[in-house]
Amino acid sequence: MSREVAIARALHHLDTGAFKADLARRVAIATESQNPDRAVELLRYLEQEMRPAFENMGFTCNLLHEPTQARAPFLYAERIENAQAVTVLGYGHGDVIRGLDQAWEAGLSPWTLTERDGRWYSPTTRGSMRST
Repeated sequence: MSREVAIARALHHLDTGAFKADLARRVAIATESQNPDRAVELLRYLEQEMRPAFENMGFTCNLLHEPTQARAPFLYAERIENAQAVTVLGYGHGDVIRGLDQAWEAGLSPWTLTERDGRWYSPTTRGSMRST
């Protein structure tokens, strides 16, 4: 795929609202890695959200479990376009610290993507929490 095609596809995904919808759906999954009661949610995020997204882009995915070293599984995704090309490594994770649902300002939730003044707020937006 050419650079121009990739940019056009990304802009289309943003302009149609599909990116915002994907983001909102993913933010809504309570992936609190510090909370053992949320283990099923983290697994669902990896298996039902991230794996299909990577596979649709041509990646091969494996879910890695290492219970002695990690509380949650990891999703490993690999795509080799050309074995002679430069390797690029990216890292991301599907877990967040506890959402502290009660600490958020009225009308905000760590599990709801909220738009205010053209900005989107999610669980990682510290400025959205209420001061105590």
